[in-house]
Amino acid sequence: MKQQHIEHTESEEGIEVYPRKLGEKSYYFLMNHTQEVKVFKDIVLQPYESRVVENRHQ
Repeated sequence: MKQQHIEHTESEEGIEVYPRKLGEKSYYFLMNHTQEVKVFKDIVLQPYESRVVENRHQ
């Protein structure tokens, strides 16, 4: 992935994460594709929940 310059974000299995930037701010588009509660960087995702959150840990 590094050789091809593919950005990768570690997450629990079943969570899809897309980092995006808009101006000086960055965001995560998060999708929980499971029927279980999952956590990504202290953000709790309910089963099948999708959220857009600001990345404050840049």
